[in-house]
Amino acid sequence: MIDKDNKRIAKNAVFLYFRMFLILLVTLYTSRVTLQILGVEDNGIYETVGGIVTFLGFLSGALSSGTSRYITYERGKEKPQLDLLFSTVRITHILVAIMVVVIGEAVGLWFIQHKLLISEDRINAAVFAFHFSMIATFFKVTQIPYNASIVAYEKMSVYAYVSIIEAVLKLGLVYVLRLFEIDKLKLYSVLMCLVTIVIMLIY
Repeated sequence: MIDKDNKRIAKNAVFLYFRMFLILLVTLYTSRVTLQILGVEDNGIYETVGGIVTFLGFLSGALSSGTSRYITYERGKEKPQLDLLFSTVRITHILVAIMVVVIGEAVGLWFIQHKLLISEDRINAAVFAFHFSMIATFFKVTQIPYNASIVAYEKMSVYAYVSIIEAVLKLGLVYVLRLFEIDKLKLYSVLMCLVTIVIMLIY
């Protein structure tokens, strides 16, 4: 039993390190190319208005940790009600996602239009990018119960497999940006939102 546990821990560690290394490589490449394609101004705008998704990485980690503990605890009971627990957690996260989007839209739009120093010809693109960032945020939050279940069941290999898919999608995203001669900021925000939705559906 101890050997089996040790093997599972070692296997999970290998998958997590592989995932981290892969994400690092893809991020180093795509961030440089994205900066070249978008330009300094548009890249800065997206990093600012789309930063809500990055910020929610902290929230996602906390919520995922708490949720996985509830699922793990429930699994240890004699008569676990995992279906009921998961349904409750999923509905809770949908409500949290709606609340985050409503507050984010209200505060974010005011902040963009009154506080950010953006040239007038890029305001519409910034608002457009912000809306799609909020859509991505909704799916990011509703994805948390699925991530928590993976952690609770210690299926870390899933993270590695999904990270490969995510890396391929982001590399493809950079390629698509080069193909179309339209507003790159708008296109980039739509594509990033689509990547988030696809990853959520896979989980």
